[in-house]
Amino acid sequence: ADARQLATSAAAVCARLLERGPARTCTLTDLWCAYNRARGAAGLCSPEDLAGAASRYLDVASPKRLKDAPVVLRVFRSGVRVLCLSDEDVVERVSSAVPPAGADALAV
Repeated sequence: ADARQLATSAAAVCARLLERGPARTCTLTDLWCAYNRARGAAGLCSPEDLAGAASRYLDVASPKRLKDAPVVLRVFRSGVRVLCLSDEDVVERVSSAVPPAGADALAV
């Protein structure tokens, strides 16, 4: 349960990072720094705990992946692991940015 909570709160921190900056991916190292900075000295987590929680609950290929998490973990062939906004979130963001098709949309 603790790893699940860690993954959920780390995903929220990562989503805020990705939404406010130009970057579309976040390394686990960057997330670990931001997460511990946001939690303060009282709630520090180890890099191993964060990596384990992300692998178990945020990895796009994991059967235990949190379906409602705003980010997913992707692992490249090189072994580099990055977090990015989930596909569902990307579809929603694009849909909200594009005006609906119809007669009003064509009027100039």
